[in-house]
Amino acid sequence: MTMKGEDINGNARRIITMDEHGNITVPKGEIWMGEYEIADLFGVFGHTIRTQVKEIYKSGLLHPCTAERNIKIAEGHWLDAYSLEMVIALAFRIKSQRAKRLRKHVVAMLTERHERFVMLLPEQTGSPC
Repeated sequence: MTMKGEDINGNARRIITMDEHGNITVPKGEIWMGEYEIADLFGVFGHTIRTQVKEIYKSGLLHPCTAERNIKIAEGHWLDAYSLEMVIALAFRIKSQRAKRLRKHVVAMLTERHERFVMLLPEQTGSPC
């Protein structure tokens, strides 16, 4: 098996981390995290992540074809990984100090921008897949 945050080729996957002091590192680029990585980030059990992911899908907020992918981490071993959008959605559904810290970090990142920007959101009709 490969180390945490790597695929089968040893390429680093980008994951959000929080140290023991609550300092959050959000790498630039595409972020995909496994259930155990998200559970560790939020300081909760994997069952909590699974339950909330199901609820997010059930509500129609996100769809598995856009929020989930399988990443090969070793020969014959695959990781179900979730997108940054799912990680942020989970942060707003999970009640833990670490999830709260990430929520505050996300809000701060959005509100601390000094330049003006326009956000274009496509209107979604039908299945997102």
